[in-house]
Amino acid sequence: MRSYILVVCVLIASSCAKHYPLPDKGVSLDLNDFRKRSISDISYDLSFDVPAGKAAPIEGKVTINFNLSDVSQPVVFDFKGKEVKAVRSNNKEIEYEYANEHIIIDPVPGQNSITIDFIAGDLSLNRNEKFLYTLFVPDRASTC
Repeated sequence: MRSYILVVCVLIASSCAKHYPLPDKGVSLDLNDFRKRSISDISYDLSFDVPAGKAAPIEGKVTINFNLSDVSQPVVFDFKGKEVKAVRSNNKEIEYEYANEHIIIDPVPGQNSITIDFIAGDLSLNRNEKFLYTLFVPDRASTC
């Protein structure tokens, strides 16, 4: 009887979870239009820890502040870096999904402050022993 109750509870809990279709790689016109309509007052605070050794990974952190007016779809951040270490909302770790070069979180209406800790990718970083530089075009920014 206990196992039956547990199964029913699990089924109820999983049926209450939000399910959204996963975005395709890149930024579709639909995703772009949704962002344009629903996200405003956006700002980024981005920092990197560049170690002295060229072979060591570059860790980064970005805090994205924005106002969200439409919660009918998830919030989708473009990310083609190496690894997502943590995602926080207002300094509390939250669940996220990483799929098709995107970090996907449940939408929360109003003002949001999302912090993402990550390991940067090397695709757009030109790095030697003395300096590092990049020449981003808009599509390449998410590769770092």
